[in-house]
Amino acid sequence: MIQISENVKLEKDGEVDIVNIPENSKEQINLKLEDDAEVKIIVGKNSKVKIIGFSQKNKDVEINVMEDSKVDWIDFCLGDGVKSNVKTNLVGERSETNSLSIVFGDSDKEFEIENSTVHKGSNSKSDMVVRAVMNEKAKIIQTGLVRVDKNAINCEGYQKADVILLSDDAYAEAIPNLEIENNEVKCSHGATISQIDEDKLFYMSSRGLDDVTAKKAIVEGFFDPIILKIEDEELEKEIKDIVLKRISKMEPKQMLNVEEVRKDFPILNEKVNGKDLIYLDSGATSLTPKQVVESINEYYNKYNANIHRGIHKLSEIATIRYEEAHEKVAKFINGKFEEVIFTKNITESMNLLAYSLIKDFNPGDEIVVTETEHHSNIVPWQQLGKEKGLVIKYIRVKDDGRLDLEDAKEKITDKTKIVSMTHMSNVLGTINPVKKIGEIAHSKGALFVIDGAQSVPHLPVDVKEIGCDFLAFSGHKMLGPTGIGVLWGKEELLLKMDPFLYGGDMISEVSFEDTKFNELPWKFEAGTPMIAQGIGLGKAVDYLSGIGMEKIKEYEEFLTEYALEKLSKVEDVDIYGPLKAENRGGVISFNIDGVHSHDVSSILDKEGIAVRGGHLCAMPLVTQILENTSVCRASLYFYNTTQEIDKLIEGIKKVKEIFKV
Repeated sequence: MIQISENVKLEKDGEVDIVNIPENSKEQINLKLEDDAEVKIIVGKNSKVKIIGFSQKNKDVEINVMEDSKVDWIDFCLGDGVKSNVKTNLVGERSETNSLSIVFGDSDKEFEIENSTVHKGSNSKSDMVVRAVMNEKAKIIQTGLVRVDKNAINCEGYQKADVILLSDDAYAEAIPNLEIENNEVKCSHGATISQIDEDKLFYMSSRGLDDVTAKKAIVEGFFDPIILKIEDEELEKEIKDIVLKRISKMEPKQMLNVEEVRKDFPILNEKVNGKDLIYLDSGATSLTPKQVVESINEYYNKYNANIHRGIHKLSEIATIRYEEAHEKVAKFINGKFEEVIFTKNITESMNLLAYSLIKDFNPGDEIVVTETEHHSNIVPWQQLGKEKGLVIKYIRVKDDGRLDLEDAKEKITDKTKIVSMTHMSNVLGTINPVKKIGEIAHSKGALFVIDGAQSVPHLPVDVKEIGCDFLAFSGHKMLGPTGIGVLWGKEELLLKMDPFLYGGDMISEVSFEDTKFNELPWKFEAGTPMIAQGIGLGKAVDYLSGIGMEKIKEYEEFLTEYALEKLSKVEDVDIYGPLKAENRGGVISFNIDGVHSHDVSSILDKEGIAVRGGHLCAMPLVTQILENTSVCRASLYFYNTTQEIDKLIEGIKKVKEIFKV
């Protein structure tokens, strides 16, 4: 597409678009070129023209500049690999051109960039600048040529190519050429190809920026001088948005393919209030891939039967599938089959532990939790503790959202029986030092319990490596169905504990006088269990394992850093929790000054953006520590994108406009 004014004539010569700019013109031409585009531009005398070229594919452009005319050519090559040939002929005397190009490549994209300027008229001037950034395995070969014809005297021609390589696998070659046919000229050329400036990285890291954010900032600054030459606010914003989206893909080498992942979530194709759904509430409940839904449907359609009871084939298949799900979960967290108990959710898991463990405690015994807990890890201990006269203590959270380890050492004493804490805060996003606190707990003889609601879906979690005694997590936050949770516990501890519920399947033998309990894990799964949900959870674990939890963690850290960087630049927005992605997960709580979180959530919903507003089932933290009635929370998962975060930022700015903040 070529955007031109009525003064400019657009003609066609075969496959070539011919743009005729009349004499004495002042024009800006925007070229958004199709694949294999061929364009010839003729600039009449005494004209001043700016041409903005944007191409994602191959192009061939010829610009002819007549007497006393000047052309500014600003070129953006940001596609899946571009072969670009731009030739400028300075035909008339005193003709002039400034050629500025930006190239950004990632993945294994290849770019062949040829820029040439031919001085045919005397006293003509040319300045050619190419700035390129190559990431991952991208490759660029840039060829520049300044030629001065024999009869073109008193000409000036300059060319410079600068390339930054962001990875060891990226490649660049710059080939500047000069062809001078007379001696009355001033011409020079140069090229630099280098890794990103380590001194700049060190300086920016000393200012608190992580490596990815620092690189993005350096690249943005590297390109800015060219982008700012556009001098058209609307077009500048459009181009800058495109460039920033490309920059935002400066991802770790093993980054997962998000677009492929998103195909497994049909709900992402839905519209909400006429807008594309942007789901940023995975901290409450994650979306469910079609593979999990299909596994549940398969149970109901092909082998719908109870388990551990029937002698018939359907019951046998159902039993195998349900027990396989336990095996999958055990492997996922590096536990044993006997140690994996299916519950309804974390709330039930914590109640199971509280009822089974507290009955043996004495008045004055202590239970230690943290100030960052979800209600499910406060209320069971608090309420049952009151009945037994137990003391509940809370490890302090510091202003930066991290736990105070010195306070933990003071709070955990010889009287402490249980230390129970969240691995990742559902409000602050903080990844807590569970291994260190577990060591403190064990040094005092206390049991160590982890709420893994926000960590198990997002991080590699190894119960042996962490050294915990119990771990609880929910299926619906990790791509599984609702109504299914997990309590993992060390086998030797589970064997000593009494069941939480009594009835069918948790028994091995019953008489009128007594009952013998079943072996693990069935001892804690009374009655007909959540069979379909358990099978669905097993399939969710398959899905996550197929991608790889390290890869998910890596991508989410990148995405979180991107979101924090964008959100921190919006005025009058308070972000809660650590401001570095390596210290937190993708749970980002914030408030807009003077606007209630429910209003923020409601307006964002009108834009198709799903976030959470409220106290997030962590009322003590939100109201007593953060001193707010509520917060707004955007929680990310690996199916989210940087483009969705950009839409969130736009939505927040719209909220500010509506409330005049």
